[in-house]
Amino acid sequence: MGECVINDYELDGGGIARGQGLLVKRCRFLEESGCASICVNACKIPTQNFFNDDMGLPLTMTPDYETGECQFSFGVLPSVEDELKAKRTPCLSRCPSSSTSIVVDKTSTTNICREMH
Repeated sequence: MGECVINDYELDGGGIARGQGLLVKRCRFLEESGCASICVNACKIPTQNFFNDDMGLPLTMTPDYETGECQFSFGVLPSVEDELKAKRTPCLSRCPSSSTSIVVDKTSTTNICREMH
């Protein structure tokens, strides 16, 4: 990880979790891999699982593929919808596998990284 800052984050109900977030300003893992699939499958999901299952501390990680930042929200379990969205993230333009297109549904295709599936 790169430089980190403790921050607040907004809860689903509109409240603020003060001092329970951590913003990684420059995720070296994401920066070096350049791949959404590697981020999700080798960092996000295993790290969330470690904190949730082994440490007993709920954690949701939200990577920002445009800025290279990653928001850690402690005390919040990842929702099923957020996890599905993370796994369906289109391939990044800088990803080595970005030229792979797959059919998402009967009406569209996208460049979802082949490593995701």
